Amino acid sequence: TLLYDSAKAKELIDKYSIKKLPALIIIGEINKSEQLSNYLSNVGEIKDNIVIFNAIKPPYYDNSLQRIVGKVSIINIADSSCKECTGLSNVAKGLEDAGIAITDKKSVEYNTQEGQKLIREFDIQRIPAILISREIDYYDVFKKELPNLNLTEKKGFYAIHSLIPPYKDLEKNKIIGLVDIILLKDNSCSACYDVNINVDILKRFGMAINSEKTYDINSQEGQQLKNEYSITKVPILIVSPEANVYYNFVNAWNDVGTVEKDGWYIMRIAELLGTYKDLQENKIV
Repeated sequence: TLLYDSAKAKELIDKYSIKKLPALIIIGEINKSEQLSNYLSNVGEIKDNIVIFNAIKPPYYDNSLQRIVGKVSIINIADSSCKECTGLSNVAKGLEDAGIAITDKKSVEYNTQEGQKLIREFDIQRIPAILISREIDYYDVFKKELPNLNLTEKKGFYAIHSLIPPYKDLEKNKIIGLVDIILLKDNSCSACYDVNINVDILKRFGMAINSEKTYDINSQEGQQLKNEYSITKVPILIVSPEANVYYNFVNAWNDVGTVEKDGWYIMRIAELLGTYKDLQENKIV
């Protein structure tokens, strides 16, 4: 074992053009079996019957840069007052699970002096957001995904903002993705399906429910909704326009109901979930 700055180590580094440390030099009868030879050629570089093992993963010492590379830093920019906001802590865990060395992590509140500076420097428009240092470039697993992530490096960091609602839109200064729902039913229809099933379905889409109200179709509120949206069947679900950021929900809604001019989602096909009441025929179907 040689230290990289010793005379012998420098001689070997120059002789074999070793770029990464630690490095392993294997000398001997490396071609005695085909299996061994194939293995060594896959994990290293063969020169003059000597194997230079260079298949090392970051962090490692880069001889050309004369420093350790692959030590990744992460900065979380968050709003701790937004209890509903989807956090990005799973991003750091996912990177670590992929073998990426996170050597420095910290969290910054968006409304602090430091947080505001980072928001301006990296043009962050929504939070939570996360900054990942460009040291992550040394990991092949990230480099392969970089074109798909559409990220641009700036001042030594990549900025990733929250993609899953709810999140805080800094320009609008409001939480995006908090949805109000209305459950409309007929209390006299004991055979009708349980309207609360709709709530469980929404949660499967990851929807954050801000408020939930249930009205009987014969109540004042129920009659107002019936007339305003030409409702012909109950039980049904009505969802506020804030649901438009849940793209899987929006795509699925085409088979379920309509989107009105005011942006509200009105369920039209109650029969998908079971027994219902036809209000035009005044009968249970």
